[in-house]
Amino acid sequence: MNDQLKTNKNTPVDGYDMEKDELNIEQYIQPRRYQSKFWTWLILGVIFVLLAVVYKVWILDNVIPPDEVAAMMKVFDINSHWVEGEKIDTPDFKGILLVPEISFRVRNIGKRNLHYVNILGVFWLLNKPDSLGQSMFTAFRDPVRPGGESGTIRLRCEHGYRATSKKAFAQNKKDWLSTRVKILVKCGTSTYADLAEYFISRRIDGIPLEIKVIDAPASQINQMLDDGKKQEKKNSENPENQENKENQEKQ
Repeated sequence: MNDQLKTNKNTPVDGYDMEKDELNIEQYIQPRRYQSKFWTWLILGVIFVLLAVVYKVWILDNVIPPDEVAAMMKVFDINSHWVEGEKIDTPDFKGILLVPEISFRVRNIGKRNLHYVNILGVFWLLNKPDSLGQSMFTAFRDPVRPGGESGTIRLRCEHGYRATSKKAFAQNKKDWLSTRVKILVKCGTSTYADLAEYFISRRIDGIPLEIKVIDAPASQINQMLDDGKKQEKKNSENPENQENKENQEKQ
């Protein structure tokens, strides 16, 4: 009888298919083998969500609109001059490059921290349509709290005048055009907003000539430029005024 049982162990009984049953069990057990992958992807998903929340709270929510950034910044301790940018040594010219530079500090007069603000300085020569050059500076890597003050910020143009030396340029400055700088600011990926606009003083670093910086809104500076042009035109049209001016300078 035992032999009979052994013989009939794997034979179907009343339509029962052992191989099909084993296949169904295999399909039931198979997903359990991939449980480790499921938990791995679940953990990675949670980490991604947490990083997204941190990015929003610490980066996106701290981005300040450009106009608000400009309104929070009070520029003070302004100084400007011309400095030696680089030495020039070419077959046709040997000398230096004099470039305009402005330095200043910023006081936070707003109600939020100033943090990672991009400052752009665009330099212009008087009566020239194209800019002379630019300078960019990322300020406030350490947040400046409301009422706090920054360190010195320097913006130096990359282009300027060629001269054999500082002293030689100072002695032959008839073609030295007045220069102004427009300062713009932005936070994050926003657009730039106007902060201030200044004239660069005609002073060469190490050679005191004229120490003067005009701290005024852009509209006032443009009005001053227009008034200067009108006065120059008036003097050129009236030789007597020019002659009287030269006599006063001689006296």
